[in-house]
Amino acid sequence: MSITEMIAALARPAPLQSQRHEQARAGVPAEELGTGVAAQIALARRESPARQTQRTA
Repeated sequence: MSITEMIAALARPAPLQSQRHEQARAGVPAEELGTGVAAQIALARRESPARQTQRTA
């Protein structure tokens, strides 16, 4: 990976941060920001959402 590619990768927001940002812009209450992220990660990993919630908590 070149230096330019590394810098570009660092400039991209992390998936959790971008999802929370989008939720905040949509008017989701602060205490609910990030809800559903663990389920999405679990789906991608082919795990149960409950197991992923335990890992991300």
